[in-house]
Amino acid sequence: MIRNIACVGSGPASLLFALAVNTQSKGQAVTMFRRTPFDKNYTPGFALSNNPRRDLQKRFEAMLGSALPFKRWQQADVIQRGTRTMIAGELGAAVKQGSLVSGLAKALIEHKCPLHYIGDGDLERKLSDFDYVVLESADCATDDAYFEFEVTQRPARSVHLEATNLAADRVLEVAERGNSLFLGHGFAVAEGQASFFVEATSEAWSRAGLLKAYPEALSAFILDAFSCSLDGAILKFCHGLLPISCAMPRRWRSDNRILLDGTALAAHPSFLYRTELALDDALALAAAFCEGGAIEQALERYEKNRRAIAASAARASDLEMDWLENLHRYIDLPPSTFAFNALTRSLRVNHRDLEKAAPTFVQAVDREFAGSPAASNQAPPPPMFVPFTLRGLTLQNRVGVSPMCMYQAEDGTVNDFQLVHLGSRAIGGAGIVFTEMTNVSPEGRISRGCAGMYKPEHVEAWHRVVEYVHRHTPAKIAIQLAHAGRRASTALPWEGRNIPPPQGGWETLAPSAISFCDTLPAPREMTHADIARLVAEFARAARWSEQAGFDLLELHMAHGYLLSTFLSPLSNKRNDEYGGNLEGRARFPLEVARAVRAAWPGKPLSVRISAVDWSPGGSTIEQMIEFSAMLKEAGVDIIDVSTGNVVNTRRPTTGRLFQTPFSDQIRNEVKIPTMTVGKVTSYGDINAILAAGRADLCLLAKGHLAKPYFAHDAAKAQGYDLAWPKSYRGAEEFSLREES
Repeated sequence: MIRNIACVGSGPASLLFALAVNTQSKGQAVTMFRRTPFDKNYTPGFALSNNPRRDLQKRFEAMLGSALPFKRWQQADVIQRGTRTMIAGELGAAVKQGSLVSGLAKALIEHKCPLHYIGDGDLERKLSDFDYVVLESADCATDDAYFEFEVTQRPARSVHLEATNLAADRVLEVAERGNSLFLGHGFAVAEGQASFFVEATSEAWSRAGLLKAYPEALSAFILDAFSCSLDGAILKFCHGLLPISCAMPRRWRSDNRILLDGTALAAHPSFLYRTELALDDALALAAAFCEGGAIEQALERYEKNRRAIAASAARASDLEMDWLENLHRYIDLPPSTFAFNALTRSLRVNHRDLEKAAPTFVQAVDREFAGSPAASNQAPPPPMFVPFTLRGLTLQNRVGVSPMCMYQAEDGTVNDFQLVHLGSRAIGGAGIVFTEMTNVSPEGRISRGCAGMYKPEHVEAWHRVVEYVHRHTPAKIAIQLAHAGRRASTALPWEGRNIPPPQGGWETLAPSAISFCDTLPAPREMTHADIARLVAEFARAARWSEQAGFDLLELHMAHGYLLSTFLSPLSNKRNDEYGGNLEGRARFPLEVARAVRAAWPGKPLSVRISAVDWSPGGSTIEQMIEFSAMLKEAGVDIIDVSTGNVVNTRRPTTGRLFQTPFSDQIRNEVKIPTMTVGKVTSYGDINAILAAGRADLCLLAKGHLAKPYFAHDAAKAQGYDLAWPKSYRGAEEFSLREES
């Protein structure tokens, strides 16, 4: 079936879509409509990544039948406080916008694709003759009515310029003027032509007197502030100072109208590969029209796929903007650490990616992280295998087994299951293994299968596990102490989630008589006597943990358990000194922390927090930064940063490394070590988190269930000699044969 398709746009994505359809399918026909001969969102050029999935360069040249003049990036300069960090390698590429647009237009003419320049008055009438209308958003005034963009405005403003040259193929420079920080970054697109962005918060622009400045004043400021990067360049304004915003489409389809480049719009305008995302959209939409079969199902798959990619781009974009808006956190980092942090700020590029592109730079970063002499000929260890010391406790590496409830205890007493479970993960090479959530009273257990430290016999049961780990492995072992609060007295998870136990339930406690969810009864509001008793029970459990031989103790103040519910305004509605503002809500958790610190005086103390509640009206990262500072003052040595689960109606924003940014903020605002957890799935990500200063330890939960020997697998993949326990040394010679 031949379908008539109209494509309205003036950027390269619309041209690429039309060309892809016209070259790949004999059953479709595309007619191009452009309002003007020029792209009104003009840019000198755009960046192309080394993403093997997209591989746009090869696909461009296959369709055009000729090579495009790509500018290869061989050097990047990161400039911070007058120090220039030079990075050499294969760092990506760019192409001039004009070169690509003219090449695409020429190819369309050769394929006899109709191209019409048309005014607004005639456009809608013309479009009514087509089966499908593809809209490139930058060119269409009507698209918002069809696709309902959800626009996010950032508290920052940007100016985009064309420059005749830069000091390197890619540059990133921070300029300090008074109390304000400005970020300049750009890239070369051809000899004598580069794209350059300058961004800062609105307050910074205002303090510099430039919020409403004329172009001449902006240009003079930028030439002076970024002289190291611009290297005597002549500037041409592409536009003036503009707010920074992102626009996420609520849908990619409205009747016969289809959005072309919604994925790109989800990222901010200076996002390095924004145009590449739009071009990838174009090729994906063309494939949907050309693949044959039912077109409606193909378009549904296109939207589903692009929605996921747009969400990923939006998250990376948000992280870049968060980094910009909080430059003060990073400006004092050592130069190479700052450069690494800046280049990985979106979390889309990790240690392994940079190592492939710029091995000499990454080796210098690793050497500095490990404290090795700069002139050393010996390769530094990967950051994850650099030892970490906290209050006299030294871990052999920075990978840990996160606490995971196993529900196998009997009246709080752990048994052979925990011995094998924790012992095998310790043999697997982790630097530290955490016990499951271990409760300080029988009423504090989530279920009847949960572990405890509330009876003398628990000390001996746990000592057996600790002694095994210490005797057979170099790993350290930590206990996590907790009270489940209103989430206690539930069935085992395989009996049902968030329901009372089939028999033998007990009364639950909380700061206020508010149930966790509709399927659980409301807890009893705690009295002052309850609070005093719980403080004493936590302190007793800490003393017994010392007797059991644990190396580190963690207090669980996250995930909607008792101490967490005191912190959250969603679950703490008290009117006494244990409620109200953050100081009041933090009173009981801090009393517990101080009592445990006194009962556990010489060893490291950790606290796990939920950095955000993911629910309106709940705890915010700003409040948890303030609370982390209180914990530091109370003698806590490290913060284990998690999020959510405080209320049952949560709205988390998940994804790869989704909790790492919160660890980053707390670590670099409070100046306290942190642990991060949450969809950490590769050694490249772990090394990047550590080398960039976003956390000091990385914890894996499900990853260690699936791969108990994760640390050894990662060491082997990186050529690092991580010693096996003597009885397991034969494993060093084993490799799995690939099946044909």
